[in-house]
Amino acid sequence: MRGQSATILLYHPGSPRRLRCRYHGFAPGLRAWDAHTGKKLLQDDAYAGPVRRVVFDRHDQLFSAAADGKIRGYDGDGHRMLEREPEPGLRP
Repeated sequence: MRGQSATILLYHPGSPRRLRCRYHGFAPGLRAWDAHTGKKLLQDDAYAGPVRRVVFDRHDQLFSAAADGKIRGYDGDGHRMLEREPEPGLRP
């Protein structure tokens, strides 16, 4: 299964925004495209482990949890706005 990737379609119920996200099961990195236009909105390869989950919040921002233990947040333009490590002993 090495090199396997997942493509998911995310949408925010209160927004017309739809994202197609791709992340790799065994390789770090996250990419997202506008599902309507195909325009790439973000590419972030600065992960030390694979992405495990990607979700929208109620403000139409995208968040990811990765095997490197970090939570990352992106604004509507795909810019990283935060990166947090969990408290010692906890993992996302």
